[in-house]
Amino acid sequence: MRTPIISRYQFRISSAAFVDSGPAKANFRCSGSAVSQHSQQVGRRTDDMDGGSRARRLWDGARRLPRGGVIAVAAGFLLHLSLGIMYTYGNLTTYLTSYLHVRLGLSVDYGDTMWIGAVQSICQGPGVLLGSVCCRRFGPRLTILAGSVLCSVGMALTCLTVQTSFATTTLSYGLMSGVGIGLAYTSPLMVGYQWFPHNRGVVSGVVVGGYGLGSIILTSVQTSYLNPENVSPEDDGFFHDDALAGPCAVVVPDTGCDLCCSAVVWSAGRASSATRTW
Repeated sequence: MRTPIISRYQFRISSAAFVDSGPAKANFRCSGSAVSQHSQQVGRRTDDMDGGSRARRLWDGARRLPRGGVIAVAAGFLLHLSLGIMYTYGNLTTYLTSYLHVRLGLSVDYGDTMWIGAVQSICQGPGVLLGSVCCRRFGPRLTILAGSVLCSVGMALTCLTVQTSFATTTLSYGLMSGVGIGLAYTSPLMVGYQWFPHNRGVVSGVVVGGYGLGSIILTSVQTSYLNPENVSPEDDGFFHDDALAGPCAVVVPDTGCDLCCSAVVWSAGRASSATRTW
C-alpha cells in the first residue's frame, strides 16, 4: 500500500496559513525572542568559562615550568640588577669631580670626568664579546665569576685610586669595571636561552629588565648613602663639604654580582640535561 504524498503546493499553503495566523504569529515571535535571550545567556556563560579555562591554562603552564629554569632567569635578573650600577655614573660624577677638584686640587672639571663613564661604556662592548666566547669555552660559571670579581675589584680600587690621580681612577672605575660588567652580561642570557629555547624574547625582557631597573634602585641607594640630606652643590657646581667630597663617597661596592652568581651557577649546571618543552 502506497503512502499518500502531500504536494509541494499544499505544503506551502498550510505553512503560509500557519504563519499568517495572528496568535500563532505572536507566539512564534515570543518564542524567537526567548531563544535569542537564551542564546545570549549561553554566550555569556561560555565567555566566563573561556576566561576561567584560560586562567587555568596559564596556571597549569606556570606549574609546568622547570624549577631550574625559573631560578636561572630570576638569578639573571638579580645579576643584571646589580650590573645596572653602570648607569648610575651620572649621579656619582658630582661627588667624584668635587673630590678631584676641591680636595686634591686637580684642574679637573665635568668635561674631564665625563671620560670615565665613556671609557666604562666603551670597555663594556669588548667585554660582552669576550664574555660570549668565554661562556662557550669555559662555561657560564667561571665567566660570571670572573666578571663579578673584576667589576667589584675595579670599583673597590677606586676608593684608593681616586686619592692619587685622574688617570688611575679612569683605569679602575672605567676600564676594569666596564670589562667586568661586559663579561658578566651575556652568560645569564645564554643560560636562560638553554632552558627556554622557544621563549628567548621573554627571557631577554626579564633578565635585561633588571639592568635598567638597577640604575633606578642603585641611584637612590647612592644618594641616601652619600647625600642623605640632599644638599645641593655650591654655585660653582662642586661640593666643598668634606663629608660630601670624601674618598669613600665615590663608590658603592657591587657585591650583588657575587651574591647572585651562586644561584646562576647552580641552575646553569643543569641546563644541559633539562627537558626543554618551552
